[in-house]
Amino acid sequence: MSLSAKPVQKFLIDCRDELLELSAPSGKITKEAAREASARSKSLSTNLDDQGVSFAGRAFQHTYFQSKFERRGFLVYSLFAKIFSGGSSPVKDAFQSCLTKKGRAAAGIEGPVRIVSYGDGPGTAASGLVWANKHFLGFSSNAGTDEVLQVELLDYEPTWKRYEATLRKRFSPELNTTFRRCDVTSALAPEDDGEEEAYDADGNYIYKPPSLNRGLGGVGASSLASVDLHLFAYVANETSCAAAAGSYTFYTDLVLLAKPGALFVFLDVQQRSQAALTAIVAAMNQALENRTRALIEMAKDLSASADATSAETLVTVAAAVTVAAAVSVAGAAAA
Repeated sequence: MSLSAKPVQKFLIDCRDELLELSAPSGKITKEAAREASARSKSLSTNLDDQGVSFAGRAFQHTYFQSKFERRGFLVYSLFAKIFSGGSSPVKDAFQSCLTKKGRAAAGIEGPVRIVSYGDGPGTAASGLVWANKHFLGFSSNAGTDEVLQVELLDYEPTWKRYEATLRKRFSPELNTTFRRCDVTSALAPEDDGEEEAYDADGNYIYKPPSLNRGLGGVGASSLASVDLHLFAYVANETSCAAAAGSYTFYTDLVLLAKPGALFVFLDVQQRSQAALTAIVAAMNQALENRTRALIEMAKDLSASADATSAETLVTVAAAVTVAAAVSVAGAAAA
C-alpha cells in the first residue's frame, strides 16, 4: 500500500503555524531578540551542540519552531515508515510486537502504549507519532484510554509548558499528551526523593531541592519502568558533556529500570553525534551486563543453598534483561 506524505506534511505545517503565532503574540519580536535567538540557534547546531544552549525566551522558541518543528516531526514519521515498509528484521519485529495494536494483541500485552519523548518540550518529535499511528500502529482514536497512545514530553526547560495545551489539542485524539520537567544528565529518583537538609564543613545549612527526576525512578505512577518506547530525538548529543561527567547515570538507571522488550531510539545530528551515541549505548549495555552477571551469581548461590525456585526466577530475570539490551541496541541502530 502506497502512503501519501502530503497529509503528514500539512498536519505538521498547520501545527507549526499555530505554535509560531503562540510563541510570538501579534508577531512582535524585536530585531535584537531575533538576532540573539538566531545566534543561539546557530551555536546549538555547531560549536555548542555537545554542551547545550538555553531554550528559554519566546524569540528563541519562535525561531526553534520555525526551523525545527516540521522537519523533525517528519523525520520521526519517516523512521516509522522506513521500519514498517521494509522487509522482516529484528527491529521491525520489535516495533510490531511492542507498539502496534495487532502485535500487542498477539503477544498478550495489555494496557495502553506508553511513549516518552525526552528533550521534547516543543513536541517536535512527538508530532511525527500522530501519523505514525494512523499509518502503522493501528490504534483507534475513538476508543477508550487503552486505545490512545500515551505520550509524555520530558524536558529540562520549564517554559515549554506554555505550549502543552496547544500540543495536546493538536495531537488529539491520536495522542494523549502531557509535559513534565526532566534532567537527562542526572540520576533517576524515586517518588519519595524530596528536600534534603545538609550542612557543609563549617556547619552552614545547605538546601537541596527535590530532583527534577523525582518519581521517574522506582515503582510509582510516574515511574519510567512501564514505558514501551524511549525516544531521544536531538537531546543526547547536546547534553553529552554533562551526561559524560555524570557517567551517563540517567541512561544506565533508565535501561536497568526499563521493562523487557522496551525500545530505545536515538535520533541526532549526523556524524558529530556518533561518538556521544556510541558512548551512551556502551554505558547502557555495560550496566545491563553487570546486572546480568550479578543476577546469575546470585542464582548460583541460591541454587547451592537449595532454593531452586528463587534461583530459576533470577535466571529468568537475567535473561529478560539481556533481551532488553539487544532491543536497545537495535533501536539505536535503526535511528
